[in-house]
Amino acid sequence: MSTIGPQAAREFAAEAREWGIPFVEAPVSGSLGAAEEAQLVILAGGDPDTLRGLEPLFSALGRKTIYFGEAGQGQAAKIAVNLVLAGLLQVAAEGLVLAERLGVDREAFLELLEAGPAAAPLLKMKLPAWRSGEFPPQFQLALMHKDLGLALAAAHEARVPMPATAQVAQTYAAATAGGLGHLDFGAIVREIERWAAWQPNPGNGPAATGRSPCP
Repeated sequence: MSTIGPQAAREFAAEAREWGIPFVEAPVSGSLGAAEEAQLVILAGGDPDTLRGLEPLFSALGRKTIYFGEAGQGQAAKIAVNLVLAGLLQVAAEGLVLAERLGVDREAFLELLEAGPAAAPLLKMKLPAWRSGEFPPQFQLALMHKDLGLALAAAHEARVPMPATAQVAQTYAAATAGGLGHLDFGAIVREIERWAAWQPNPGNGPAATGRSPCP
């Protein structure tokens, strides 16, 4: 049920076939809280007969199981959806930091994120931490960094350009290297705030210039 990437899943499936062993994958989408409440979404792939036999287990673990086909497809879907989640939080964090730098009240902007057209379940889940400044890990930032690496590797293999994801991955790499990796990935806002703190004058920060302090 770990996120290992589509290539690794295909390799494991091929080795299992050589030994006559059915192989299935079931990475999950959802936070620690979703796991504790059996509200995960299970991304299943592999041997159909074996997957059917596992339906009671999947039902006990999650609220929905989506079948993606052969081994590797569930992993592909997982890394693809995670890059969306990582990018969404980074862009929202940049919007928040910019709004504050321009004099907008922080709480008022957070209310806008909750109530306006940008509202999304992920943001509503993470905004309490953005208010409190505490980021107990629901899904560690370091794990999101790892998944972004898997996504970029798969994109390279598939020859799919992903310039935005590459930039997001650099941000998560910097945050991990800067000591935020053990926190929830919502702590990416701290990394954006750190960048902004380097440039005290509006219009000169990394977000405004398009330059990133990431290596």
